[in-house]
Amino acid sequence: MEENVIVFLRGHHLISLYVFYFEGDNCLGYYSEEHEENTKNILREIIGGARIRLIVVPDSICDKCPRKETSWCQEMTAREDDKSVIAYYGFIENQTYEWSVVSQRLKERGLMW
Repeated sequence: MEENVIVFLRGHHLISLYVFYFEGDNCLGYYSEEHEENTKNILREIIGGARIRLIVVPDSICDKCPRKETSWCQEMTAREDDKSVIAYYGFIENQTYEWSVVSQRLKERGLMW
């Protein structure tokens, strides 16, 4: 993978990455199979060298989420959660990070929720 590939990722999706990376298939069945496969593919891309830019707007994980049209996703609540998660892990919105930094921080601080 090219070093300059950037995956744009909502702050609250750090929780998804934590679950998929550190807990494996324990979360299967919570969302649709298509959404879970999409999240795994994005995680593989990140592990493969893509960098992560943390944002507070819909991202490529949202594309396949069966809940993307719900009021929670469309309201400021989701953006507030994004900002809270980004702050909890000590990151900065709109900054880009390597997976090694993100995964270490997730491991050190554990799940926020």
